[in-house]
Formats: sequence, C-alpha cells, structure tokens
Amino acid sequence: MKFFYEEKNIRFNDVYELNPISRRELAARFGCSYKAAQKMNRLNEILSKEKLLELICALEIGDEYLKEFEIFSEDSEFVKGFPFRALTFRKMLEENSPLPPKEQLLRFFRVASEEAWEKAYLTNDTELVAVNFSECDYPKVFAAWFRSGEILYSKEKAAEFCRDDLELLEEKLLELAYRKEKDFLERSLELCRRYGINIGMVPSFPQVQSGAVGIFHKKKPLLIFSNRYYHEALFLEMLFEALEFFRHNKSGMFVKDMPGLVENEEWKKRAEDKLLSEPAECQILVIGDFSSKALNYFSREFKVPLAVIVYRLQKLKKLKDYFPKRVIL
Repeated sequence: MKFFYEEKNIRFNDVYELNPISRRELAARFGCSYKAAQKMNRLNEILSKEKLLELICALEIGDEYLKEFEIFSEDSEFVKGFPFRALTFRKMLEENSPLPPKEQLLRFFRVASEEAWEKAYLTNDTELVAVNFSECDYPKVFAAWFRSGEILYSKEKAAEFCRDDLELLEEKLLELAYRKEKDFLERSLELCRRYGINIGMVPSFPQVQSGAVGIFHKKKPLLIFSNRYYHEALFLEMLFEALEFFRHNKSGMFVKDMPGLVENEEWKKRAEDKLLSEPAECQILVIGDFSSKALNYFSREFKVPLAVIVYRLQKLKKLKDYFPKRVIL
C-alpha cells in the first residue's frame, strides 16, 4: 500500500494496520490518554495531511509506503540540537526520505509530535520509554544516542532475566577478565545476554561524550554504553554498577557519566567492593609496593583482574602513568 497525500480517503486504520501496536503504546507515542487512543482506533476517521504525518511518525512507517510528495514543512526549532547528519551517516535516518527533517526525527523516536517527544524523553510521565534527559546538558543528543541503542539492541534475543543469577554472572565476568581473554568484550556481552540482559555499545556523537544508561525495556534489562569505556577496568566498573541497579529495581533509569544526571553512590560503592574488596584494598595499601611485580602478585593473590587493581590505585592517586594495555574497544 502506498499513501498519496492528494487522496482524501485514507482512514486511521488503513495506516494503523501496518504496525498495529497496542492502544496503550499508541497513547504513549501520541502523548495522549488511553481513552483518546482507543477513540482514534474506534472512530477510524479520514486523516488530514497533518494527522497522517503524525501517524506515520508514531507507527514508524517506512519510506517504502510513501510516494515522492511535495511535502512542505516550516523550519522547526525542534530539529535544532539533534545530531541529524550523524544519525543519517549511521543509517538511523533514511537518506533522501520524502519526509521533512522534523518528521524524520519524530519517526525515529516513534512519536507523533514535538509534545509527545518531550513527554517521552524529558519527563517520567509516559509508558513509552523509562528515561528522562531533561537535566542533561545536551538532552537531544543523549536522547538520539539512547534511541539508537534501543533500536539496535532492545530486540536482541537475550535469555530470561532472573535477579538471583546476577551474582553468578558477576563471578563469571571477573573470571573472564582475570584470564585476560583477547575477546573479553564480546564474550562479556554474550555472557550478559545469556543471563537475560540486552546490552550493546553505541559510539558517542561528536557534540558530547555519552556514558551509560540502563532501563527495563518491556520488563527486560537494557543497557546502552558508549565508547568511553574502552579500558577493561572502566567497562567492568560501569557494568557492575548497572548490575546493582538491575538487581535492586524493577523500573527507573540507571545512569553513569552522563553530564547533568546524578549517579547513585550506593550502587557505585557496592560495585567497587565486588571488583576489589575493602580488605584486599587495605592490604595492598598497607604493603605499599606498587611495582609491576607486586601488582601482578596482588592480582594472583586476590584473583582480581590486574587492570582493576591498577585503576583503583590510580583513583586513590597512588599511581599516575601506568595502566595495563587492556584496551577492549
């Protein structure tokens, strides 16, 4: 089916049937109440050009259903601030789309309007996605970065998630890092998926460096992280903090290294203790030998990845220049 704007008889359900999402999700994408979404579906009214565009965006209708129309759209302040070129380069937006830039972005975020986008990504008052970037320094950039990861990784075929298994997952991740496997990152991500966590890396956009964001996407953990975690120790610290969030929550939003957003210090402390226990850290500091030979000894003695020990000592300002070359990205 192709849509022709000059036609006057395109009804709501003609478009809705191409992607018949639930009425509850439809309401979230339009930023309206459930009853209003139910009414749209029931009345099946003929769509105006404006309403047709809104529905195309909300339902993520592809360009293959659109004909080359003369679609006129006024310059919109909404477009400013989004990494439009980068999204197109990464093939998140269609090149040569018949849709204007504003509508391309709305379709990318699968919302019907600017108001629906603000409700979804700048407030907690929506069921569409459990994020709130209103306090970020670059909310549009971070929202585009997160949405890219959601598209890429939320549909990964991860196993069923069980909180009781997270301790075993942490043990296996530490063992994997301790053995200094060459394909550490790939195997770590695969381990997470085997324990029910959809996870993936999305490079930061040029405007600003992103960190990590975790949510429950349709009741399954989803963790998106950026290329800033290019060292093994940085990656493990971020991942263990996220696991603490998934262990103790069923909703909400985990954030790390996202400018403007507050991190949870309790999760951070718990993650640090699991990577290197406080007694082990104290013993290392009391001995006070931070030579390469001593650090390797501590790693073997405590069964802790060498990179984790070194990174901890760097944070405590005991080491400056040395860092094991465990680049994983």
